[in-house]
Amino acid sequence: MRYLDPKNDLTFKKIFGHHPDLMISLLNALMPFDDDSKIENLEYLSSELTPNSPDLKNTIVDVKCKDSKGRYFIIEIQLIWTEQFTSRVLFNTSKTYIMQMARGSSYDELSTVYSINIINDHFTARDESEYYHYYTINQINKPDRKLIGMEFLFIEIPKFKANSFSQRKLQYLWLKFLSEIENNCNMIPQNY
Repeated sequence: MRYLDPKNDLTFKKIFGHHPDLMISLLNALMPFDDDSKIENLEYLSSELTPNSPDLKNTIVDVKCKDSKGRYFIIEIQLIWTEQFTSRVLFNTSKTYIMQMARGSSYDELSTVYSINIINDHFTARDESEYYHYYTINQINKPDRKLIGMEFLFIEIPKFKANSFSQRKLQYLWLKFLSEIENNCNMIPQNY
């Protein structure tokens, strides 16, 4: 039996962009939420981030959704790391953040946007073993002081080693699936 690789954009979108139970499971496994903050349900949103002005750049993300607590999630799967990817992540996250504001809205109505980026490549040093990189906006000399609004998760699949359940069990199982599936799958042809 052969499978399509879920690290391919199209396959990833078909699996996680159309099956909310799978998306909720993946997000709860990857995000560092405590039990009271877990995602219980979500609504899929358009993955096209269209600006109000035709002069501004239009972008598309793999999956975009919002949970019942009002939090936004942008999920991207990236096969090859490029320096421009970081800029794209920052751009799309900030764009999603500002698109929440309608004329007459109050700033306290803004919800946090989480950018989850699963990368099938190395973006930190190859000899560095850490695969899970979670970024928030913190004060440099007092990291416990944090600006709320945007948070970023990068996961380097090649560095994930499926050899221990010491990580959270569901995170372990999802990342094991993503890191080992390629041995028995077909890639979707580019003209599909």
